[in-house]
Amino acid sequence: MLKTFPESDILTGPVPGMSLVAQPKNGPWESPPEINTVEEAAMYYSENILDPDRQDNILLAIDAGSSIEVMAEVLTVSSTMNGVHSLDIAFLVNPIVRELFRFLADISDIEYIDSYNDLQKKERLPYRIAKKIINDVVENRDPSPEIQEEMNKNIRQSLMARPNTRNI
Repeated sequence: MLKTFPESDILTGPVPGMSLVAQPKNGPWESPPEINTVEEAAMYYSENILDPDRQDNILLAIDAGSSIEVMAEVLTVSSTMNGVHSLDIAFLVNPIVRELFRFLADISDIEYIDSYNDLQKKERLPYRIAKKIINDVVENRDPSPEIQEEMNKNIRQSLMARPNTRNI
């Protein structure tokens, strides 16, 4: 019988060196996996992700801004640690899990973040546009005489500046 997703066991995986002090073959990661093929893993994840009892938690995480990529990786790696399947199967089934999360978000009309890297690229202003904006602001700005005087004073009094003998 296959295990279902652990509700609170995500952060309770093995600690480095744990196998040196525990009885051999005692942890789930030291036993043979329950699932041995990608097809079985795909069925396992589709049954669990599309389960109506779990959909609310998944949709809440997606709506809160969790990345589909990160959620799929956490899910497949934690299943590996719990002995459900091997790490090879986790890498191979990861795209299927991502698609299941996307499908769930799409049918629920929830906007999702596919990857945090894509989000950073979208929010980043290209250098050529930023340079043009900065140049426009600097060229069109006419500082007041007080600000210009303070800027000149700070430039002349910087740590590595040549001493100005005219003001002494």
